[in-house]
Amino acid sequence: MNERVSMGGVLGHIRDLGWTPGAVIDIGVERGTRGLYSAWPEAPICLVEPSPRALVYMQQVAQRYPNVHIYNVGASNYTGEAPGRAYQDLVNVAIGGPKTGWTATAFPVMTCDDIVRDAGLQGPFLYKLDTDSHEREVLEGSAETLVRTDVCIVEINVFNSYKGRITPDEMWRTLHDKGFALFDFAGSALAESGLLRTMDLVFVRVGSALFDAAWRRSAKGDAKIRKRIEQQRAALTDNNVIG
Repeated sequence: MNERVSMGGVLGHIRDLGWTPGAVIDIGVERGTRGLYSAWPEAPICLVEPSPRALVYMQQVAQRYPNVHIYNVGASNYTGEAPGRAYQDLVNVAIGGPKTGWTATAFPVMTCDDIVRDAGLQGPFLYKLDTDSHEREVLEGSAETLVRTDVCIVEINVFNSYKGRITPDEMWRTLHDKGFALFDFAGSALAESGLLRTMDLVFVRVGSALFDAAWRRSAKGDAKIRKRIEQQRAALTDNNVIG
């Protein structure tokens, strides 16, 4: 089950449903996204990450896969330069307002739509977003790209202290309004306190070939229905559900 609830597990399931992306877009690469590139190794991969320290990791991806486009820039709702923050020797950076203990800097930015045009990418896209900040602006700059996207994977922060950061319900509503439905769950991370900190949610475009293929296979089969009847009958004398 743990393997299934992972990026590689979810994308393997999507691949087995017969869907293939025209290109994979990874916004927020850091050291690379485990499980994202190997499901369709021949597909074009577009890596978008503003951290200068991340360039070497993007180059490692390019050495392993045959068709990789590297953009060492941040994604935003305009093309130019944006203020940001970096922390000592961390690869991670943040675009936007101040963060305690982080050093002010600036990064080049492009809209995802401009990046897609520049790279000559063709849909349908697998679009992954994990920026830890600036999500609203990234989505605004991805309007044309998202129209051509069938699978959208986003890291959602459940609890966060970054002012202005997008909330889980806002992200969900935004993608719903753009024609996506929640499809799967690709993992999570817990805080040291044990609270759920982040979730990787997978959304699929309603009406796409992938959505229709999944929908056709979603009903319970006769064997599962018979098993459920047997469990309910057994529970009349020994209900192991209630402890």
